[in-house]
Amino acid sequence: MMRLDEYIREGVEEYKNKFNVNDAKAFAYWYLIEVEDFSEDLAEDTICDGPWDAGRDAIYYDEDERIYSIYQFKYSSNISYVEHALRDIQQAITRELNNIRNNRVKKIRCVIVSLVENTTELESKKKKKEKYIKDYLSANSVNMDDISIEIIGKKYLSQLLDVIYGIKEIELSFNNYNIINDTVVGLLNAKELKDYVNYEELFAFNIRKFLQMRRGSVNYRIRESLEDADKRKIFWVLNNGIVCLCTGFEIVEENKIKFKNFTIVNGAQTINTIAHFLYDNPTVVDDIWVLAKIKKVKKTDTEVAKLITMSSNTQTPTSNKDLRAVEPHHKWIKNWLDKQFGVNYIYRRGDRKVSGKLNVDKDKMAQSYIAFIGEPHISFSRSGQIFSNDVLYAKVYPQDDLKDMRDAGDQDRIKEYLLDRLIPYCLYIEIREKIKEKFKDESKRKFRSLATHVLWIYSLLLENYIINLEYKEKIFNNYKRILAASFDYIIKGLEDFISIRGLEPDIPRILKSTEFKDKLLQSNILNLSRIQEAAKAIENTISSLP
Repeated sequence: MMRLDEYIREGVEEYKNKFNVNDAKAFAYWYLIEVEDFSEDLAEDTICDGPWDAGRDAIYYDEDERIYSIYQFKYSSNISYVEHALRDIQQAITRELNNIRNNRVKKIRCVIVSLVENTTELESKKKKKEKYIKDYLSANSVNMDDISIEIIGKKYLSQLLDVIYGIKEIELSFNNYNIINDTVVGLLNAKELKDYVNYEELFAFNIRKFLQMRRGSVNYRIRESLEDADKRKIFWVLNNGIVCLCTGFEIVEENKIKFKNFTIVNGAQTINTIAHFLYDNPTVVDDIWVLAKIKKVKKTDTEVAKLITMSSNTQTPTSNKDLRAVEPHHKWIKNWLDKQFGVNYIYRRGDRKVSGKLNVDKDKMAQSYIAFIGEPHISFSRSGQIFSNDVLYAKVYPQDDLKDMRDAGDQDRIKEYLLDRLIPYCLYIEIREKIKEKFKDESKRKFRSLATHVLWIYSLLLENYIINLEYKEKIFNNYKRILAASFDYIIKGLEDFISIRGLEPDIPRILKSTEFKDKLLQSNILNLSRIQEAAKAIENTISSLP
């Protein structure tokens, strides 16, 4: 199995060549795109230019949630780099103070990404820095409690290698338990997990993590149960319990079991709420029992782990694109693409590109398809939402239809489904390259964000041609010719539109919502002179195809 450092090094090398940047900046691209689900367009807009000073390697403001994220990337396993980053965070906050104040930010995330092994001492320094930032903001009339520093290290990144990890070794007490098919089922003393809630290993495979304590929320009701001494005694009856994984366990005493790589896949809300309650009430001596299922799996059984995580997290839709990768239709699509078009479908982390073939990435295929069918703003700024939102996901992967196609073996229907996704994918990849070439000048850097909207415009211009399987195959086989004939017209048309409307200062902000698309539609985009020229060029190209 590939080692973590080798896996990351290969990814960094790929983005280094793709964006023509140094190792440090390539590491930033790798993390934002591969881990935080940024589109390549958004990552380019987020990563800062020039010398990386003042602790701001990348900045992203989520306008919907009003979350301000400041990133620092340390492509090193030297812990002193992270300690230096912690010292630099205050400078980053100072430089961003006006933006934080003017945007009425609700939450600040300071994210330090490196290859270090997290230590207790590092956690302690992080907590001190969080308090320091809160005090600094308060002194500058910005009152905010929701400030976090996240130190992303080797443990977290090892998820990308598809290896299960958790608390390396932990002994936990049970009131009563049974062992059924390598699964411990019983009443676990949740007090013993209190000091582990800040360890990323404890919730490595958890989907939702901790959602805070809003009045009326699930966590608020859990807290109310804990506050009542009588309810606290029967807490395990009132609570749904937790689901956990481990890679091994042994009984060390009558009611004590030692686990290896212990991690909670469902129950972050419960355990975090209990921990916060105990920290706030240090005089409480009662044991707090929760119903726990702890399944033993092999260290490499990540698909089993993900399936357990999916099935146990029934309160919210699956939100992780890696979890989606275990769904069976991706195997069908991989087989169909290879058989019909000789295309290699990459749908899991760690899947390799095949030399000499068109390699289609699952995430970009979904991103390009959603943009093509009319939601370019989602593909640009919130591409990860495609995999967390069941409605969006079903547009790309209609599971009932896919099952029907597989069962019926209808090759024309399968081919049409594939072409409907291959055409946007190929157009998008080529559009991005053309836009990067077109806007090399750094003064026009923001225009590189237009790729998903250009792709959407192509969907309007090709609407009358993508009418049957024959034409779809023609367009797929000749998409480069179509782009060569029409791309410059579309870009010039958008530049003119942006200039006339005075929209340049608002790019890329207005690309993150429907605002830019709406303005184009209100102006009857297909009647714009340059777009009409593009339409004519497409018509001439397609009519000349054999």
